[in-house]
Amino acid sequence: MRTIFVAILSAVTMVTDAAITAPPLTGEAIDSATFEEWRKHRAIGPAVLEIDPRTGEVEVSDNPLGERPPTSGAADEAQVPVPGQLDVVVETPQESTDVPDEAQAQIKADPDVLEEAEKKAEQVQGNPDPFLVRLQILLDRAHLSPGVIDGFLGQNTRKAIAAYEELHGLPVDGEPDAETWAMLVKDTERPTRTYEITAEDSNGRLGKAIDAELAEKFHVDGDLLRLLNPDADFTAIGSKILVPDLGPEPTAKITRVEVDKSDGELRAYDDGNNLVLFSPASVRQNDTRSSSGTLAVVAISPAPIGAQGAKQEVGPAGPNGPAGRMQIELSDPAYSIHGTAEPQTVGKSQGEGGIGLTNWDVSTLAALVEPRRTVVEFRD
Repeated sequence: MRTIFVAILSAVTMVTDAAITAPPLTGEAIDSATFEEWRKHRAIGPAVLEIDPRTGEVEVSDNPLGERPPTSGAADEAQVPVPGQLDVVVETPQESTDVPDEAQAQIKADPDVLEEAEKKAEQVQGNPDPFLVRLQILLDRAHLSPGVIDGFLGQNTRKAIAAYEELHGLPVDGEPDAETWAMLVKDTERPTRTYEITAEDSNGRLGKAIDAELAEKFHVDGDLLRLLNPDADFTAIGSKILVPDLGPEPTAKITRVEVDKSDGELRAYDDGNNLVLFSPASVRQNDTRSSSGTLAVVAISPAPIGAQGAKQEVGPAGPNGPAGRMQIELSDPAYSIHGTAEPQTVGKSQGEGGIGLTNWDVSTLAALVEPRRTVVEFRD
């Protein structure tokens, strides 16, 4: 669990789980990874991210297992959850004049502080962890998207874990645990498979362009794809690479989409109110065009749409396009559900054109919603 400590002098410290030296990243390691082994090699414990409330700068220090960062010598502390952050609590020394609301206000006023802390946490974590890769693949296969499969325990993975726990009636904390893992591994299919690069994948492109297409196709971070395939020639048709095995797409038609603006989450339900898919989302907020209430899906288009429904020449749809591959137009012409050129930022920043999902999540959603039948509800 990450913890924000509010000390007497208003120093804010975030504690985030840091993986120790992870096992080698191979297909075998991913396929055989278990929660028990993951817990064993996490021997040192969390890293400490100290946030300067005046400058927003983040310092990283090590924290031995079981030890807390100093809190001005106070022995007794109260834990208070931070609204909208399942994996964050504020701890205030009993004699402190500081209050949890100040730390909460800091995060809400400057989301970049939390985003910078997340990036620092990934740097501390080091290499992607095979267990976390397997965990993310299993969540994705359950149609509870962790965003980009990257082998790190970031906030989007925690959101997907929390959605899984809620769906299966487990205690909801967004953290990997034995009970959640036991349910996930009822899916006994291998999490990885071998894929042969085709002419369609290359489409005349070379090198990194193919990397981007393949990374999107398999919902994976580009760096992770290359780590999994250090000797692969991505420019050669017929090259065989190791990729996540994502399983079949959902097929149930979606009649209702729920967008949580504060938590950056999208849930989609069928006409029996069954959850069909979950996705992290970047939702535009705090401007005059921020939508609320209920809208309707009116059209699905591969072409980007500008504000007020005006077509804009902003380049072709695709993994590097500003609106990604797909756009779901809503009855408020200033709002849409669309893809993004930077899937790693989804759920961690505000959307510029409505509701931003990864290209693969919006493509899945677009195949299941129905114009003039599917509604989109916004929740603050």
